[in-house]
Order: sequence, then C-alpha cells, then structure tokens
Amino acid sequence: MTEIELHKELLKKKNYVFKANVKGMSLTELSLVNNFGYWFEALSTGSISPLSELQRQFISVTKGKVSPKTEHEMAWVKYRVLTVLSDVINQINEGDYSHIQRIPRNDFVVDAVISALNAYETESGSYLVRANCQKGIAKVRDHQNKGKSQSRNNITNYGGLHDFGL
Repeated sequence: MTEIELHKELLKKKNYVFKANVKGMSLTELSLVNNFGYWFEALSTGSISPLSELQRQFISVTKGKVSPKTEHEMAWVKYRVLTVLSDVINQINEGDYSHIQRIPRNDFVVDAVISALNAYETESGSYLVRANCQKGIAKVRDHQNKGKSQSRNNITNYGGLHDFGL
C-alpha cells in the first residue's frame, strides 16, 4: 500500500472518540477529532509520513515545537490534553504520579494540566485529594523543567519556586 493510499484509508475511519462527551470540548472540536482522529494519531505518532507542509506543521504542533493555529491542530491538541489530563487526575487522586511522564513538556499542555489540578484542588473538600493535587503540581513542574537550568531566576512558566511564593 502506498503512503497516499494509507492516508486515504485512515481518513475513511470515523468514530475516533469513544466517549459521547469529552468535558471541555465543543461540538465542532469533537466532530473534527471524531472524523479525523485516526489520521491525526497516525501523523502524530509517525505511523504515516506527512505529504504536505500543513501536515509537517501539524506534526510540529503535536511535538510541542509550535503553537496550534488551525482548527484541526487546536482540536487535536485540546483532545489530547483533556484525555491525558483525565488520566493524570485519576492517578493523582490515588497517589500515583507515574502518568505525569506522559505529559508533553510544552508550556501549552503543562499550563492546562496545572490549571486543571489547581481547579480540582480548589473544588475538593478532601484533605488527601488536595495534598495529592499539590504534590502532583510540583511533580508536573519538575517534569516540565527536566533538563533545563534550575536557577531561581530561570524556572520556566512561572513554576517551581514561584508557586510557593519564593
């Protein structure tokens, strides 16, 4: 099968989203992901090669090298963030922080995860859940800053020491 035929086959596959409603996504975004999800995933994982400049741009977005600009890019990134976020929050509630390693290290995704953890912590009445969220936020910051200079004045995304008022 040629690369073009493979692209066409993946574009025919529908119903990527198995959940009827992904909290936080509009109907338009869900429709895009539902109709193109298999193709988006194949492009982002490298299962198929890009055939155009727009597809190369899409891959750059999924790798966190550039910010999403098109409706397709924004819908896919938002879907991936929300699904990873759901997994991370469920695991953090149980005191398991291993899923944090699955979070892409770009600021767009990390900001969304930390914002959701902050909101979840605020909503929760449970001391244990709140403590797990705080620990999760610190671990997400560590993951984001891995391999970067960790000086007090050079911590990315207002993270690390700034979160604790230092």
